[in-house]
Amino acid sequence: MSRSLVEDVNALADSVTYTITNANLYISPNYGGGGNLGFSMMGNGITLIGDGGTDPSFFDGSNGYLPGSPGGGGTTLFLWDVNSAKIGSTTYGFGDIQLNCCSAGLGTLGFTFPTNGKDFTIVLPAGISLVSGTIVPADQSFSLIFTPGRLTMSFYFAPDGRYYPSQATFVSAPEPGALGLMATGVAAMMGVLGRKLIIRSA
Repeated sequence: MSRSLVEDVNALADSVTYTITNANLYISPNYGGGGNLGFSMMGNGITLIGDGGTDPSFFDGSNGYLPGSPGGGGTTLFLWDVNSAKIGSTTYGFGDIQLNCCSAGLGTLGFTFPTNGKDFTIVLPAGISLVSGTIVPADQSFSLIFTPGRLTMSFYFAPDGRYYPSQATFVSAPEPGALGLMATGVAAMMGVLGRKLIIRSA
């Protein structure tokens, strides 16, 4: 076995996997330059806070969307910077944690923009794909696995006849056992996640 292959195998064996049970994404309209994403990710033994962006066509604030056109479907998450982090008992600053900026994706269902010319909000079940990264001071690789959740997106209808985004959030669906939810609360949560889409006209 070559030295490089041995090193790759050893690196894989040394990688640590964390399950993120509480992820929050804050998405603003994308005007083509990115920088429209803030995030916080928390799980057992790990907390990450940072920023990044989405694909230019996702939540497009420049061109908007015509009534009856398709929307949603997900986007690549460009997780550029981890501004602060705590892993185990160690606190890290800016630049200490590097995420593979293009390894993540936000997946969700597609939908069709309404034709009634009214502002609306839509809620979709969504999930974040596997994210990999490195703890730079420790030269330690790790992976993040995410609990599924829901994506909420709001749009307004403009005088030019197009829909434009105002804000969007992704929130992990909390684990009932971890939060001690009542059975009725669990049923309500699963009911929301089970719907393909919910449109609330303003």
